[in-house]
Amino acid sequence: MRQRILGSVITAALLTTSAYADDTLMQRFEKMEKEMAALKAELNALKADNSRLSTQLSTPAATASKTEVASAGKVNETLEEMQDQIDDLNKKTNGNNLKFGVDFRTSLDNIHYKMADGSKQKNDALFSNRLWLNMSYAATKELSFVGQLAYNKIFGERSMTSTANTGFEGFDWVSNESAYNDELRVRSAYFFYNDDEFFGTDIPWTISIGRRPSTEGHLVNFRDDVESSSPLAHTVNVEFDGASAKFGTEELIGLDGSYFKLCAGRGMSNAEPRFSAAPYSGQDAQTTNVDMVGIIVVPYDDKQYSTGLQYTYANNLID
Repeated sequence: MRQRILGSVITAALLTTSAYADDTLMQRFEKMEKEMAALKAELNALKADNSRLSTQLSTPAATASKTEVASAGKVNETLEEMQDQIDDLNKKTNGNNLKFGVDFRTSLDNIHYKMADGSKQKNDALFSNRLWLNMSYAATKELSFVGQLAYNKIFGERSMTSTANTGFEGFDWVSNESAYNDELRVRSAYFFYNDDEFFGTDIPWTISIGRRPSTEGHLVNFRDDVESSSPLAHTVNVEFDGASAKFGTEELIGLDGSYFKLCAGRGMSNAEPRFSAAPYSGQDAQTTNVDMVGIIVVPYDDKQYSTGLQYTYANNLID
């Protein structure tokens, strides 16, 4: 019914840590790890010497000289100093698991519409800002947390907002994808667990639960030059609250990069407001739950060529 000619000039101000900075940080960590390994090796050697001297001193038949007694005391002092150094290194390395990154973009869009009745609508210069504040935390080697705060807003005060579509424009599924207002919202916040074996089998797997954006999927991701999410964007391109599990089958079937992924989420909850006769119940709510499940199967992916299929099912979708 309408055609949209969109010319977008994007000025990207990427404040994420550069690759050089990442390399420097990794080098520092590697250096610290080597220092800790060397200190631990020296500590073990000193402990062995200390144990030998202690045995000699505690043996009745031993005739320890003053030199040996002094040596044992010096070893104990050195052990304490080295233990303090190891404690300091542990504090420095363990305290650097929280990382932040920023993706900030200012864009200028030239928009023209040709309506069904032949009339035209346009906006020659639509300016907007988009901010993504990325954060990640590694609690352990297997368990990590990933979050993202998003901000997407048109310059200045917005006028002529359609009352008929306002509710959908700020809708939870697309609130961070629409240039809406100056509120800072949580785009993603989820826990992520990964392991190299699934119940003893050689199947790497992951599971995550929380708020995950299934936006900027395959093909659409080229538009904004970002890494794609799992879904095919022409079928699923929304943010959702739910869970997903991914299982690698490369070793099982012998095809590069093969995997399958299970997803489930809730797009709307049948729940009354907090300050009502029955808070959070669905007794008198006017809406029903909107749930979705899906499976993604990728038989082959060598990073140059990829094949995949996707099936999704949702109930009670909004008309």
